[in-house]
Amino acid sequence: MTERIENENLETQTLAREKEAREREFQIEQQNKEREFQILLQNKEIENLQLKLECLRAKQNTFVTLSQMQQFEETNYLIDTDQNSEQIELDRVEEEEVNSENKEILPPVNPYSPISPVIKIQSSIFITTQQKK
Repeated sequence: MTERIENENLETQTLAREKEAREREFQIEQQNKEREFQILLQNKEIENLQLKLECLRAKQNTFVTLSQMQQFEETNYLIDTDQNSEQIELDRVEEEEVNSENKEILPPVNPYSPISPVIKIQSSIFITTQQKK
């Protein structure tokens, strides 16, 4: 009978050890699952941070591109303005030349004087004078 009790005790101890081993295995599995879950969460956080970084880079690139476009447009405006100023100056100089030529051909008019009598010049003298110039 003692043998039987010892066998039962051994069997109970073996069952208890097996139960403890299963519980440890279960705990280890739970810990592993928790670690895997934490790793997945961290990976997702990393992916989200990378996406945010890409968005920030895209925004920065857009801002830089817009700034460059604005600067380019301002530069073009200034160039156009300079070219227009140069063209206006050239037109003014050309107009002055034409006016000076006209002053050489015709006597200046005094707007405050009474109407001057018309000066009669023979056309041949006028043409000869103009050809000499």
